[in-house]
Amino acid sequence: MNKIYISLLLIGISACDSLRKEVDFESDQYPTSLVISAFPTIGDSLNSSISLSKGTLDAISSFDNVTNAKFKLFENGNLIQELNGANVNENYLFNEDLSSNNFYQIEVSHPDFRTISAETFVPVPVQNLTAIGTVDNDELTIEISFDDSPNAEFYRLVIMEQDFITGWETNSQYFDIDPFEGTSYYYRDGFFTDEGFRDGRASLDVDLSYFSGNGELKVVLIACSEDYFNYFKSRFAWEESDGAGPFTEPVQIYTNVTNGLGILAGYSITEAAVEL
Repeated sequence: MNKIYISLLLIGISACDSLRKEVDFESDQYPTSLVISAFPTIGDSLNSSISLSKGTLDAISSFDNVTNAKFKLFENGNLIQELNGANVNENYLFNEDLSSNNFYQIEVSHPDFRTISAETFVPVPVQNLTAIGTVDNDELTIEISFDDSPNAEFYRLVIMEQDFITGWETNSQYFDIDPFEGTSYYYRDGFFTDEGFRDGRASLDVDLSYFSGNGELKVVLIACSEDYFNYFKSRFAWEESDGAGPFTEPVQIYTNVTNGLGILAGYSITEAAVEL
């Protein structure tokens, strides 16, 4: 019986070996390109990093920064500043403060790579933001009200909690936003649009399943460009899918960069303490 088993095993191995075929695999089907990461916001100067894209089999534990590129920044199509190389800790820091309700464009060129470009919009910050909390059996409901800006369509909501040791941190509880059924949740952030309260006074309730009563809370409401909205939704979805199993559908991280990769995404922040 043992001889028969060994013979069958050898036959199986031989059969598998005969079916083996070597296939050439080109890991770099796409040329190396420039990658940018920049988030213009109101009242601040643009601080951006530029690196090189990675191949399919390359390790991504570190990135190759590009410090000798020519970087142009435009406001509504008008050139406002140009940098010839990185100037602060391998980053490109412009000295022009940005303002809301403007379009910003970038153009980055390098002799060894294709010129990349991108455009985004910086919306007006949310006005008259209030947050009133009501506690019932350790459950907290925060009624949030604000004026919807005529040029802001996309929002990101974060609930922050003050830790007396580490400072402000994202609240540890997941939350629900009522009545916005179309809200997307990633980690502890809510993403929604102004559909339903466009150009008017917006009111929504945020329900936290547990509130210890220790520390202060604040609401961070980000009025953002569509680029910012799509980028962070896709990035958080990608992070949540990492390690979720072999049958998880791949998530493509959003990019708005022409001839390259990365993101240029405008936003503005408004904060309000939660009144309890």
